[in-house]
Amino acid sequence: MALPRCHEHDLHVPEASITVARELQEPMTSADSSPDRAVLQAELSTEVETAVASLSPTLRGAVVLVCLQGFSSAEAAEIEDCSAATIHWRVHEGRQKLKRLLKERLS
Repeated sequence: MALPRCHEHDLHVPEASITVARELQEPMTSADSSPDRAVLQAELSTEVETAVASLSPTLRGAVVLVCLQGFSSAEAAEIEDCSAATIHWRVHEGRQKLKRLLKERLS
């Protein structure tokens, strides 16, 4: 599973965070394909999957649709049968919980 990749305009994510997440998602080149990096990426992916799975169904649904599958808040709102504002709030709350969970697990 890739790291959460949210629409910048939907979530007001700092550009530095987006850049780091995109760099981690890019395939490794021969110059940086050390076994250590591959192991770290696999461990991080597992931790992210576990953290996402621990979210409530409503938060998880919004995070998966917007951050992982790339739907806009409006599209996710149609799928979830709620308002775009509700999706925006759920994504925000879900990302905050993921941040706390991952900080605890990875420190």
